[in-house]
Amino acid sequence: MQHNASQRTNDGLWIEAVALFRAAQESKHHEAQSLLGSSTDPATVVRYFLRLVGIYCRGENPTKLERFASAAHRAGPPPETPPSLMSSL
Repeated sequence: MQHNASQRTNDGLWIEAVALFRAAQESKHHEAQSLLGSSTDPATVVRYFLRLVGIYCRGENPTKLERFASAAHRAGPPPETPPSLMSSL
């Protein structure tokens, strides 16, 4: 099957969203930020990323997710980890 240019673009943006998810999973936040900053369509990548997170969350225990969200709300954002420390993980 042949893809048109629009489909290839969407496929590329989806791959960027998956890379963003993996970078977040590995706590490589600076890498994720760089990836998003270099994207040709960051809004679509974020939308795809959120869809990916939604798919992941549907497979998780709702109580576990609620506890996590409540704890995150109470704690606020975690401190930044310097990139030099992240490369050693």
